[in-house]
Amino acid sequence: MTTFLRLLTAKDKASSLYECCNSERAGLEDNRIIDLDTKSFLAMPGASFSYWVGNEVRSLFETLPMLASQGREVCVGLQTGDDFRFVRCFWEVEPDSENKPSFAKGGAYSPYYADIHLVVNWAKDGAEIRNFTNPSNGKLNSRPQNTDYYRRPGLTWSDRTTLRLSPRVMPQNVVFSVKGSAGFFPNSEFNVLAIMNSEAFNYLISLLVGAGDTAAKSYQVGTIGQVPFPGENDLLNVLARQAWSLKRNLDTVEETSHAFVLPATLRARLGDYDPHTIEMELVQVQSEIDAIAFDLYGFSEDDRAAMQSGGATGSEDDAKDDNDQRDDDSGDENGAAPIDDAAELLSWAVGVAFGRFDWRLATAERETPEEPDPFAPLPTKSPGMLPDGAEPFNAHTGILVDDEGHRHDLPHLLEEVLKKVDAPAHVDIRRWLQREFFSFHLQRYSKSRRKAPIYWPLSTLSGGYTLWLYYPALTNQ
Repeated sequence: MTTFLRLLTAKDKASSLYECCNSERAGLEDNRIIDLDTKSFLAMPGASFSYWVGNEVRSLFETLPMLASQGREVCVGLQTGDDFRFVRCFWEVEPDSENKPSFAKGGAYSPYYADIHLVVNWAKDGAEIRNFTNPSNGKLNSRPQNTDYYRRPGLTWSDRTTLRLSPRVMPQNVVFSVKGSAGFFPNSEFNVLAIMNSEAFNYLISLLVGAGDTAAKSYQVGTIGQVPFPGENDLLNVLARQAWSLKRNLDTVEETSHAFVLPATLRARLGDYDPHTIEMELVQVQSEIDAIAFDLYGFSEDDRAAMQSGGATGSEDDAKDDNDQRDDDSGDENGAAPIDDAAELLSWAVGVAFGRFDWRLATAERETPEEPDPFAPLPTKSPGMLPDGAEPFNAHTGILVDDEGHRHDLPHLLEEVLKKVDAPAHVDIRRWLQREFFSFHLQRYSKSRRKAPIYWPLSTLSGGYTLWLYYPALTNQ
């Protein structure tokens, strides 16, 4: 037998070590002291040093099939070799799903759902990336892997995080990366999505990647594929689908999202948006998923108590306070920034004035679009954007001005938009446009280390006259 002392959560490790040693000498019971035959580690892949769990938990790795078995597959994807060259935000380029598919590249902690805002140059089956070599030595810079799986529906996740694993739906027509690995589970996606986001699954994978470690964990596919999989449960399908829908609903106020409908101050008019209620529903759904997963795995009450008190897995609340949760290469520069509702409303009004967004959703002149199939390809336009062929709020050539009295005066147009939707701004709109809008806009449209604004101000040196250029409108002409 070997004696282990578990002091990972102790704030004063020196004092805790002294106490444990005294307890051991005196023969006193102390739950931080664990006596174990190290041969029991052989049940774990690689004989993982999992002394803090019971033999029943370790035995799951022998009695249950692995996640990556029985038709379930996990794999890594594309390494472009130069993301700045080959990757763009979807609003930077003309929609072209054949040559510029969506690109899943990890990102912030976001279980069940996360918008995929990147696209990758995959023209001619990725010919340019496949032949991207170093001119000095002729070696291939890129590394396309598992290309036969590109564009298939499945699940994806960030490979590196300080929190728990957070798989989310990956729609069709998506290329996945080396930092955003993917899993393919035909006809069982939501069941697997629920299991992989459960506390039980995350606890089991923590045994393989280092439980209690506050440093970023690397969830490689080889490790994830070895986690035991407990089987199917019909209710898990329903709950995971519900979690996806709730998370997507929260994203319908983000104008850079494929799910965008209206800004937060107007979104409640559609009758299905209450962030607090949605968050509470998500907590309830997760609790039900965790309970079912515990039962499927056969965890005893003691195992559950030890798991929940051991701090081995993070939670969504932890994510809000964690500044290092984002993937090194796919970090969202504004991901945790608080949203200014008034600025979001004005930003939306700018989009309406330019013909990007549809004001009629706020006035009930247009019906709310139905929620899409989770695995359907991402749309070329969000539901909140002006549909093709629809009459814009203001006909223009892609250029508006800051020139009082001009028929294309942007501040006046914003006033008209807000009057149309009965949403007063309570700010000096002209001053806001001149001094605050572009920095706000640049922040909102900077993602994955890309600064990709779609509106550009060109001013005279005196600042007395400004042209506002709408980039997509100009490039479409």
